[in-house]
Amino acid sequence: MDGHAVATEVMAEAAAAGHPAARGPLASGVAAILAARNPELAWRYGERPTGENDTSITAWMVSASGPVRA
Repeated sequence: MDGHAVATEVMAEAAAAGHPAARGPLASGVAAILAARNPELAWRYGERPTGENDTSITAWMVSASGPVRA
């Protein structure tokens, strides 16, 4: 999922720069990020929540969602 976070961040930056073709992949990327989030609002490396959390992947996911909120 760390590669997914990086790709989503790139799509967010592209959409913010005015590239409309990035909006669809960005929406899909954000949906996948939210679906993978654990109930404790953190992430692990898998696509499905396991209840286990990892600081590194959580940081990537938060970073990927930053441009989306901006």
